[in-house]
This record gives sequence, C-alpha cells and structure tokens, in this order.
Amino acid sequence: MQTESLTAPSFWASAIVNNDYSGLEPDEVGALNAWLAENRLSFRDCLTCEDAGFMRRHGAFNQFPYAANCMTYIFPAK
Repeated sequence: MQTESLTAPSFWASAIVNNDYSGLEPDEVGALNAWLAENRLSFRDCLTCEDAGFMRRHGAFNQFPYAANCMTYIFPAK
C-alpha cells in the first residue's frame, strides 16, 4: 500500500486519529477541519502517526500559522 505523510500539530492527533475533538478551542477545530478539507481527508483515513518534533512551519501552517510540536500523520495515498 502506498502512503503519504503530512505534518500537523500534535494536539490535533486525538481528533485526526479518533475523531475526538474534546479539548480543542473552536478556532482550532476550524483550522483542523479546513486542513482536512484542503487535503480531502477525514479522521477515518489516518493509518498511524509518529512524533515529528517541534516545527516552525508544518503542513498545516496555512490553517494554523504557529510553530508547534508536530506529528507526522500517515494516510493512504490518493
């Protein structure tokens, strides 16, 4: 199976992997949902994730323009 890797803030992991948005502020939910929509993904698509460390710029920087501890999220290739 071919996969693609995308980086995004670590605090989104629960929502991306488990569809658990608890603890996220409304603006964070909006940014996350915009990132998922832009990449044509849903939480059901995520296969796994791994720590990517602190990043000044990440794959979701257009939606969440702040440096953050990040994860690399692995999805099936489109």
